[in-house]
Amino acid sequence: MTRLACSCGKEYSVRDRAPGTRVRCRACQAVLVVPEPRSSPAVRNASERLRQERAEVCIRHPKNPAVHACSLCALPICASCVASPASHLCRPCAARVGTTEAVRVPIGAFGTSLVVARTLRRAFLRLLVLNVLLRAFNLVALVGILILAYFAAGWVPNHHPVPGSFEDIRWKTTGVLTVAAIVLVLGLVSAVLIPAADIHILDGAVREKERPFFEDIVAAVRRAWRRKWALLWTYCMLLGAAIPPLLAFAPFGFGAVLLDSKRAFALGIVVTLPMLGVSFAVFGLALPAVVLEHRSGASALLRAWALARRRLLLTCALGAGFVVAFLVAGALLEQVRFAFASTRTQVGDFLDRVAGGLGLLAFDLAWPSLLVSLYHGLVADEEGLTP
Repeated sequence: MTRLACSCGKEYSVRDRAPGTRVRCRACQAVLVVPEPRSSPAVRNASERLRQERAEVCIRHPKNPAVHACSLCALPICASCVASPASHLCRPCAARVGTTEAVRVPIGAFGTSLVVARTLRRAFLRLLVLNVLLRAFNLVALVGILILAYFAAGWVPNHHPVPGSFEDIRWKTTGVLTVAAIVLVLGLVSAVLIPAADIHILDGAVREKERPFFEDIVAAVRRAWRRKWALLWTYCMLLGAAIPPLLAFAPFGFGAVLLDSKRAFALGIVVTLPMLGVSFAVFGLALPAVVLEHRSGASALLRAWALARRRLLLTCALGAGFVVAFLVAGALLEQVRFAFASTRTQVGDFLDRVAGGLGLLAFDLAWPSLLVSLYHGLVADEEGLTP
């Protein structure tokens, strides 16, 4: 073997590397191991008959036929070497990257809801600290970007450069780069790091694994950062799951505009938001697959569908039920915010902002908890571990 493939898609030439040498991927920082040559004498002598039949054999058990190659080390592995539930990895690679293990948890509308509540209760404080720290980092990063842009462009208040001049081009270029940097930071932190780190902490809570408080938070951020590009690609593909609900909402939206009817708009929201919950529940399982099973974006989506179709009706009902419950809670919270805002006092304005922040935090914590609990329930059902 002269080339070594990483799970992120990069390939490296290892012709001059000795077997067992560790190589770090320059793209995703994963550690790869140069495998033993497939034509080594030990393997060739033990599997001569299988070689003659052109059947691949396991690198660790030469007498057993291989089912596929590990996606990290690229070695052919047999059924006994396949990790569970990360079936695309061999057991040593799964242990090295820290993939999750199947646990005995209930699956069902009532059972999964209990797991969600129990998981949130155990991990709430860690999730709260993690979200506050990452959002504070997000704010500091955005302020830093704006300060750098200010000095880079040399902006002057109440000054407008001559169109087409060098100063005008520098201002416009800096503005475009600033917007791109802000979008990238918001995407990486809010849409990638926070949910992925939450999934790591919630996974430990589901498995009742005792880990030191701050070490767990640091490990969660580190693990999320290692999987950032796979997660970002997964999020981009998950946007496609929002297309059917948006298409379903289009007739209601046009009706609301043409007929000036608020009822049509409200009916469209009531119909399409549960559909959005169904889409994100079915394909949202790709996020735990990326973080907990070390899968790529496309592989994680296929894994999500393979898990969801085992209990498709239950998965859809939980996703739709979560969105409906969140809509009801959001409406009640909006009434509370309106009551605070109507007081026209500083205390009322402060409580108004606090209520809005609590709503966002509740969604940030509840949605990953539902995905992790549902993921473990479906994996347990797949492995025959349901109570």
